[in-house]
Amino acid sequence: MAFTDSDATSQRISTSQNICQRCKNMGSICFSRKEYFCKDCFLRFIRGKQRKLMMEDKFKVQYPQKGVESVSQNVMLALSMGSSSLVLFDILFNLLLEQTKTHRGRQGFHLKVVIVDESTLSDSDYSVRDKVEELKEAYGIDHNCPVDVSFKIVDPNQFILDSDQVGSILIDNDFQSYITGNNSEDTKKLTITEILDQTPNRSSREDILEMVIYQLLIRTCLVINCQTILFGHSMTKLADQVISLTVRGRASLIGKRLTDAVEIHNGSEIHIIHPLRDVLKSEVVHYSEMLQLERFNVMNQKKAADLLKSKVNKSMTVNELTRSYFDSIEGDYSEVVSTVVKIGTKLDQLRSTEHNKRCIVCDIQLSSDPKHWLENITVNEPAPVVTEADINNLRIYSETCLLEDDASKLVMNPGSEVDMCYACLTSLQDIRSAFRWPVARASKEQILDEFTIGDDI
Repeated sequence: MAFTDSDATSQRISTSQNICQRCKNMGSICFSRKEYFCKDCFLRFIRGKQRKLMMEDKFKVQYPQKGVESVSQNVMLALSMGSSSLVLFDILFNLLLEQTKTHRGRQGFHLKVVIVDESTLSDSDYSVRDKVEELKEAYGIDHNCPVDVSFKIVDPNQFILDSDQVGSILIDNDFQSYITGNNSEDTKKLTITEILDQTPNRSSREDILEMVIYQLLIRTCLVINCQTILFGHSMTKLADQVISLTVRGRASLIGKRLTDAVEIHNGSEIHIIHPLRDVLKSEVVHYSEMLQLERFNVMNQKKAADLLKSKVNKSMTVNELTRSYFDSIEGDYSEVVSTVVKIGTKLDQLRSTEHNKRCIVCDIQLSSDPKHWLENITVNEPAPVVTEADINNLRIYSETCLLEDDASKLVMNPGSEVDMCYACLTSLQDIRSAFRWPVARASKEQILDEFTIGDDI
């Protein structure tokens, strides 16, 4: 049977789709970056991305001189039990397994996996501990496994220690923030759930929770004596952060959150690395599905619950909006994702300025006083009262302002003024009463004494 040139072209395309364009032998099972991959070639391709970003000698097997004790790097993996972090765990585990086989039991670094159990903050129907046990069983850990890897689950309430001084923060109508510590409630132990319940909306809650988890991971890294933290953020996740941090007023963090940076915490240096920053989210999903890692994923259930809340409230958080945007364009316009990340990585970290102050809530450095900037963009002169509707609205507003609540009482007798960044000011300004927060943090010695992490699971 004869067929046209267009039919021949279609047949060639169909044939090429069934053959891996890397090895030219195996059938392809996924398509990414305009190329077809078989399973082995795709796994090798993704694992190569991680190795390219962890080429330093401290991650390689070292052979010390005779008589000198070998010292390996302690590396902490922040495992959220989502797709990206599970993929990174699999890549690191296979890297260490390869090192032990090649170098007779030696491995380049000790891997310590840390999971912050967010299920304790809500009525969740999943158990993080059970999922971790399933993960360990699947990889043969604790069953004569040659790889040195340990797991620790951290309670989010460890963010607040006994040595932390809890105070009440008030933001007035002129964007000035005050701190008071005379409230009898400030002597009580504050929980993360109580902190989150103070937030005025879901976006503020998400912003505070993200800040708490990040600082908790930094503190955990210090306590378990690790020098490096690995985050499993994909390129799409990092692009998501560029936009969401900008919208929330935290653009000064972009340079630190996207690139390999050094976090200084109580005088200790902690290196932050994103080994999957060259991997798209769709590629993470392909990798996870190939190795059936989704069975350990607890973030899907959490996202489903959050999505239900957003539909019920008819509102999405900043993170949900940006995530939805990049999910919609990644398939056809993946170059947009990489361009956003490349631009973000060119942003330098904030240098020291004359202002040289830090936010009382998120502890970021302030390059200028956000209060003055907010005052300059705010209309300070009211419109003239002309109509009866204007008079009625003015009366209602005046009656509302004269209501006595916790905020008005604190304004009459404020404590000392404190500095807050633009993001925290705008995020927490709608709270009617004072915002309770640990305003004086524990020292390094107090953290090491009080911070409690259970035994390895």
